[in-house]
Amino acid sequence: MVNVPDYLVEKSNYFLEKSASRLFVRSSDPNAFAGVDSKRLSEATKATAIALEKQRAASQANKFSWNLVAASSPEWAAMVFPDLATEEEQVDALWDAIFRMNRIYEEDSIKAWDDHQAKLEAKAKLLNDYQFDALHYTAPGTDLTLGMPENHL
Repeated sequence: MVNVPDYLVEKSNYFLEKSASRLFVRSSDPNAFAGVDSKRLSEATKATAIALEKQRAASQANKFSWNLVAASSPEWAAMVFPDLATEEEQVDALWDAIFRMNRIYEEDSIKAWDDHQAKLEAKAKLLNDYQFDALHYTAPGTDLTLGMPENHL
């Protein structure tokens, strides 16, 4: 059984009571849990989700402002850019990719995001309007058909 420390729950609840805005900065090491039993990871994830359910519900209901930011790390950068010669080049290349994905280099980043959102909404509407009976996915080793309910979306 996994025990989530009380201070994590108390901290989360304190910020919720204060309606505090939150900025989450995440930097991944894709191999951080290599060799760790997947059952233990699953149990820890589930226990944390249960303990912080109040925060998740408030977040999904937009009860507070929050943002999640990806930050480059040497481990992540090495996996994405293994052909670059140095760690510094890898980290810089990943930062550049993050900035491009987030439209940082655009003259008007907000307009670029608005345009992107409009394109996504148009594509979603187009696909939803088709009312497909099924979705068929194929790839090497994969042949999967997912039936869709009537009047989905």
